[in-house]
Amino acid sequence: MTELMLTGFGTTLGRTSERFQVRRREQPHTEFAAEDVSHILISGKGMSLSADALAFAVEQGIPITLLSFSGNPYARLATTRELDNALLRREQLYATTDPRGAAIACALIHGKLRNQAATLRYFAKSRKTADPETWQILCDAAKRIFSLARDLKIQENGDMEQKRTEIMALEAQAARYYWQAVAALVPDDLHFNGRKKKGAADPLNTAINYGYGILYSRLWNTVARTRLDPYTGFLHTLQEGKPALIFDLVEPFRSWIVDRPLIASVLKKWRPQFDEEHLLAQDTRKVIAARILERFNQRFRYHKKMTRANDIILAQVREVAAFLQQEAPLKSFIAPW
Repeated sequence: MTELMLTGFGTTLGRTSERFQVRRREQPHTEFAAEDVSHILISGKGMSLSADALAFAVEQGIPITLLSFSGNPYARLATTRELDNALLRREQLYATTDPRGAAIACALIHGKLRNQAATLRYFAKSRKTADPETWQILCDAAKRIFSLARDLKIQENGDMEQKRTEIMALEAQAARYYWQAVAALVPDDLHFNGRKKKGAADPLNTAINYGYGILYSRLWNTVARTRLDPYTGFLHTLQEGKPALIFDLVEPFRSWIVDRPLIASVLKKWRPQFDEEHLLAQDTRKVIAARILERFNQRFRYHKKMTRANDIILAQVREVAAFLQQEAPLKSFIAPW
């Protein structure tokens, strides 16, 4: 299946027979069979989509997501069938005030911390001899984060309102260790002094923010497929217009899907570029999208089978839905490497 991403100014998306047609300036037209397209991403402005293409996407159950220049999804077009499981959504809402919510939040953040530690160990393994100082920083941070993950397992039982502060405190402490270690790892010319979300001006933070935006859009599609409510979360509080469940579910996958490929890229001399408005340049956005989409399609051993990362994410979200309906236990997601 293809994730169709449109980024270039002047690009148009149309329909011809049972296929999508993409037209780009000064390039040959390309066509994609609907059965081969799983998702359409529109990043940037100055592009056009025909009414026929929009209707065709909805008929085929292919969601369309619009991303800002920073990578944040701000609009989505999809079928109303995504809203048809009222019983599941009722259980999801009940869980925000009962022990199931705390169990889900703990499992997600436990997985996040374990995967952060694994990411640092991955980058450390080739530096023990070549750069022992950085190797030690990475190993020490990974050890501290792993210890916090063990502490988090103790928090699994209890009311969500009571546990939220404790869980978020452990997560914040792990984040300090993780991003300090990343700052020691990446080259000095990136001017990376730690994680910054809104208003980031340095190349790596800006690239990571854009990558997370793509990950958010993928999680939103996955949540829609499982008929969960994207606005009813557990760790992130309920707030009008805030997709709290997306922010919850994305946590275990950040370092595995986005951080690792982008950090690896800058270590191999790739540098994100900005345009005259200090937004990510179009070519840079294409590179980031390619890295993330490649990661989604990469296969890992999961439940004794080689499975695409995208399908692993879907399986994990389905586990949350099954747990809410008391159909299956819930385990933390520990990313395969």
